[in-house]
Amino acid sequence: MLITISRTFGSGGKLIAEKLSQQLSIPFYDKNLLTEAAKNSGISPDFFQKADEKTASHPITGGLFGTRFPFVSDVFMGNNGFGKDKLFQIQSDTIKLLAAKNGSAIFIGRCADYILRNNPCINIFIHANMPDCIKRVSQRLNISSSEAQTLIKKMNKQRCEYHNFYASNRWGDAKTYHLSLNTSLLGINNSVDIIAQAVQRAQNM
Repeated sequence: MLITISRTFGSGGKLIAEKLSQQLSIPFYDKNLLTEAAKNSGISPDFFQKADEKTASHPITGGLFGTRFPFVSDVFMGNNGFGKDKLFQIQSDTIKLLAAKNGSAIFIGRCADYILRNNPCINIFIHANMPDCIKRVSQRLNISSSEAQTLIKKMNKQRCEYHNFYASNRWGDAKTYHLSLNTSLLGINNSVDIIAQAVQRAQNM
């Protein structure tokens, strides 16, 4: 069974994916998906890191151009700037390849629910109350509560724009997902158990 997890920043989505991966003994892909995409395409992982969950309207500029990777202009530059759409397509192909290769896997973010819409999937949305997100981000990154709140709003906006730019379904819309879990109410471990039970029931249908 393929599982996709969309998540608000600081809600514990990655931790849930890690625990679910261990409980179900299946791989999960988050940042390591970018490494796989780079490996499959022969393009430096730096490009995928820079473009990760950002829309084509946010051009990549700075040190990558004309210095470490002067060939980029020949490959990706066009009238609309750096081809994040091309990187998105490569990443999409990688998600599909990994899904076909593994049969069962967990994919975090990056429009995986939309990319795998023609596959048997359980699509999950993880969110939490803002105070809990602030506490988690503040502790994890060792930043102040106000800095954490600013970062959370920025990251959620970025994730929403990225998903809605590339996908026809809407990020965070309940109709898009099979399960929407609030970790402030359920906690991390209970959320993992609920998803695992849903996966088991779906497999037995």
